Amino acid sequence: MLKKGIHKSNRMIAFFVGILLLVFCTPANCESTFEVDGTILLSLIARVETLEENDRVQKKQISTLIRNENNQKQEIAALKGTVAQMKERIRHFETKHDEMILANASVNSAGDENFNPSPRVFPGRSTYIRKAPDDEKARRFVENKVAFYATNSAHDIQHLGQSQALVFDVVHTNLGNGYNNVSGHFIAPVPGVYAFHVTICGRDVHTEIDKHYYAGIYVNNDVKSSFIVTPYDQSSQMLVSLLNAGDVVVTRNSRVDDGYIGQTFSSFSGFLLYETEGLPVLG
Repeated sequence: MLKKGIHKSNRMIAFFVGILLLVFCTPANCESTFEVDGTILLSLIARVETLEENDRVQKKQISTLIRNENNQKQEIAALKGTVAQMKERIRHFETKHDEMILANASVNSAGDENFNPSPRVFPGRSTYIRKAPDDEKARRFVENKVAFYATNSAHDIQHLGQSQALVFDVVHTNLGNGYNNVSGHFIAPVPGVYAFHVTICGRDVHTEIDKHYYAGIYVNNDVKSSFIVTPYDQSSQMLVSLLNAGDVVVTRNSRVDDGYIGQTFSSFSGFLLYETEGLPVLG
């Protein structure tokens, strides 16, 4: 319809231009004037039709872009809905996880009305930060406490036997009763990861050529950590080890007639980092 209307309008314009040419042109110049003005008119009509065609093409392109934009908006809305569903599922699983933590902790805290293992919730966060309770009384129900520290009562410890267990007879700390100040042995009361530290202050007991000797931390008669003891100098070593309940840890020297300075110049200590069995799962 639009194209027919344009052609009809063009014909009307051409008609009126022809009338004007007939009225105003003279016999002498009528023919040439008509030819010139007719050519201009046809050129103008062609340009108008070209512009109208370009306009139709651009409108079609704009319509396509609008349709694509609407499709993208629908896809974005669908993705937002999927993200919201995933967040809801995550919150659901977190809630279930926290309920399991509280249930497990309640079993370990039976009989203590002050025990509160609730996970911490931080403002502005939609997830829980799970930590073991800080309260000292509550931690008693989470894991056993094992720690010891011992030194010597004598100042001079001399004439040790070969690979003799060094006995630190003055006990300052012995949580869990794992250390024996008669044998010098530490016996792990529970399975877990333990840390041990020993310091020996050497003394001059051997010849001028070879005054130092070797010592080490043993686990079940296997040396796990060694160090060199030199006269009138403090030598230290540390051991971190996974132990089973009943494993024995002890410090031993290497040669006959070794010796060291005791009292608080030498010491043997250790503690439980964490148990490996029987704990509620705290993330």
